[in-house]
Amino acid sequence: MDLSSLIDDYRHCETALSRAIQVEDSAAIRELDIRMRWFRNSIRDASSKCMFERRMQIDFFMDLVSKTTDHSADKPPLSDLHAVIDRYVADGAKSRGNDRNAPPALDAELGRRIFEDGLPDREAMSMIELTNLRISTVGTDWRIGYTSPANGRFHGKPPDAIHDRHIVELIGDRRFEKRARAYLERCFGGEDLSYCYYLDTEDHGRLLLECQMLTQRRSDDAVGGAIIVMRDLTEDFRDPIRSAEENRV
Repeated sequence: MDLSSLIDDYRHCETALSRAIQVEDSAAIRELDIRMRWFRNSIRDASSKCMFERRMQIDFFMDLVSKTTDHSADKPPLSDLHAVIDRYVADGAKSRGNDRNAPPALDAELGRRIFEDGLPDREAMSMIELTNLRISTVGTDWRIGYTSPANGRFHGKPPDAIHDRHIVELIGDRRFEKRARAYLERCFGGEDLSYCYYLDTEDHGRLLLECQMLTQRRSDDAVGGAIIVMRDLTEDFRDPIRSAEENRV
């Protein structure tokens, strides 16, 4: 069964599930839930034949993520989205010969050690610059502490001009209230997390970004804020990336 047919069958099951819920048909609900899980796993694991099918897979799971409020389930759609993206990022890295310009994710424990005292030491700062990581820290007062040169370049500002500014001044009210605030509050609560989203920009066009957030802890283990690492995944889904309006920021 091809990818388009799998997605169509999933949508038909969605419609049938809505009807079953309305009439409280528990047997139909159980059966449809099993079928939908099978379709979702098949869509996740399907090997795309072209860029159009890659976008189709990603948009399918982005749509599920935007509709799902319970991300604490055993297998939330966000994990499926990550699985699809990670697979294609890995394939893209192989085809490009492991491009050194593609920044890696930051190891959680390493990140916490680097930022334990607020700012990285000289050796750590050199490492961050060499890896071209877009990395920053945000305190529980919503103010930006450290920001890497790569993150400064992305925003068109030197790092010193970003330091101690409220995060809203950098990303705007809409992005802050729509997405960033809720994720940062979870991070301040001790949760490490990551998520993907589309961003339309004037300077860089439409980007597919992954945001990794790590809880920043001080030497006394108290939460000091969040360590944020941004990864640009756009090159792996180029020409062009289509985003549903729900997922734009």
